[in-house]
Amino acid sequence: MFNFYLDYIRRMNNVLTGGEQARTTISQAYEFVISVVGIDKDSGSIWADYLDFVKSSQVLLLVNHYDLYQADAKWKEQQKMDQTRKIYQRAICMPLENLETLWQSYNQFENDLNKTTARKFVAEKSPAYMQARSALRQMRTIMGGLDRNKIPRPPTWTPPERQELDQWKAWIEWEKSNPLILDNENAVYSRVIYAYKQAMMNMRFYPELWYSAAEFAKSKGRESEAIEFMKNGIKANKLSFLLHYQFVENEEANHRITEVRSTLESLINNVSQEYEKMNKMAEFMKLQLAAEDEADTKQLAEAAEAERIAIVEKQRRRKAQRELIDREHETRVEKIAEEASNAWIVLMHAIRRAEGIKSARQIFAKARKAKPLSHHIFVASGIFT
Repeated sequence: MFNFYLDYIRRMNNVLTGGEQARTTISQAYEFVISVVGIDKDSGSIWADYLDFVKSSQVLLLVNHYDLYQADAKWKEQQKMDQTRKIYQRAICMPLENLETLWQSYNQFENDLNKTTARKFVAEKSPAYMQARSALRQMRTIMGGLDRNKIPRPPTWTPPERQELDQWKAWIEWEKSNPLILDNENAVYSRVIYAYKQAMMNMRFYPELWYSAAEFAKSKGRESEAIEFMKNGIKANKLSFLLHYQFVENEEANHRITEVRSTLESLINNVSQEYEKMNKMAEFMKLQLAAEDEADTKQLAEAAEAERIAIVEKQRRRKAQRELIDREHETRVEKIAEEASNAWIVLMHAIRRAEGIKSARQIFAKARKAKPLSHHIFVASGIFT
C-alpha cells in the first residue's frame, strides 16, 4: 500500500520540472512512510528506495548548480551528503531483511566520500549494526511461517490458530525485551505497539490482544492510546466481556459514569441480540427438519416396504436431531442468560457506587423485564433491599 502511495507522490512531483519543491515533497512522503512502517523488517526496500532517491537528487543538484556560485553549490551538496548519511545510519540500526546490503552500501558510501572519516563513522555504527543483525536472526525464527496478509476471521480455536496466536504473542514479548538495546524508551514503545497493531490486523477477533495492548499503553502512561485500543477492541469484539469490563473499570476510575452506563448497556444489548439470533437459528433448523418429515409422511402411504423402512429411519434420525438441537440450545441459553445477568449486576453495582441505591434499584427493575436472565440477578439484588 505504501509503495503505491510513494509511486503516486513521485509521479505527481517531477524533480526535473518541479525542482527543489518537488524533491522536498517526495522526501517528506518518504519520511512519513518510514515513520509509519520503517521499523518493519520488510520495509528495507522502502529505505533503499529513499536512499536511491536522495542520491539521485544529489546528481541533479550538481548539474543544476554547475553555473551558480561554487560555495553555495558545495554547501547544498554537503547538506545532501549529510542527509544520506543520516538515513543510512537510521536504517542499519534496525533488523531489516536487506540489512546486509544496506550495510555494505553504507560502507561504500562513506569510503567514496573520505576513507579516513569512513573508518570513524563505520566504527561508530558497527555495534548497532551487529545488534540489529543478531535481532534479525531472532525475528526470523519467531515470525517464521506467519501469514501477515490474510483476512482476519473469528477464531474457531483450532491448533493452527492457537499456534499463530502464540507466534504473535512471542513477537510482542520479544519486542518488550528490547532486543536492540535501545536507550530511547519512546523507540522501544513504538516497536512494541507496532507489533501489537500488526497482530491486531490479522487477529482482530482475539480480545486478549486488544486487552494486552491497552494494559501496556496504560503502564507507559499513554492513557489516550490505551482508551483507543479499548474502544477499537470493543468495536471488533462486541460480545467480549473482557474488553467491556476493562473499559468500564478505566472509565469508573476516572469518574466518567456516563461512559460506564452506556458501555454496559451496549454490551447487554449485544448479548440480547445474540440471544435472539440463537432462537431464530434453532427455530429455523427445526422447521427445516419438520418440512422434511412432512414430505416423507406424504410418501409413506404409497411407498414400498423397503422404502417405508428407509423413510421411518430418516424420521427417527431427524427426531434425534431435533432433540439434540433442543438440548444444545438450552445449554447455550443458560450460558448467555448468566452472561447477560452478570452484565446487569456489574451495571447495578457501578451505578450504586456512583449514584446511590435508588438508581441501582431502577436498574434492577429494568433488568427484571429483560431476556435472557438467570437467577443470579435476583441473588445480587439482595444487597439493595
